[in-house]
Amino acid sequence: PGDTLRRALVAWSLVHGTAKLAVAKRLPFRLQDEILQFAISAIDASIAALQRPLDPGAVARAATRITA
Repeated sequence: PGDTLRRALVAWSLVHGTAKLAVAKRLPFRLQDEILQFAISAIDASIAALQRPLDPGAVARAATRITA
């Protein structure tokens, strides 16, 4: 249940970001299997987070951290 498009965009963003970091050798992993395990765990954690209710102040706190 939930917003499938949003989940797909989260997964796509994470995979794209992980791939760019892996190609640039910016991840602490060298083996393909390690990189894939990292990507899977990041996607699983992010999708699980999407299922929890959003804390009303979370967006404001995140925006403050980004602009600081």
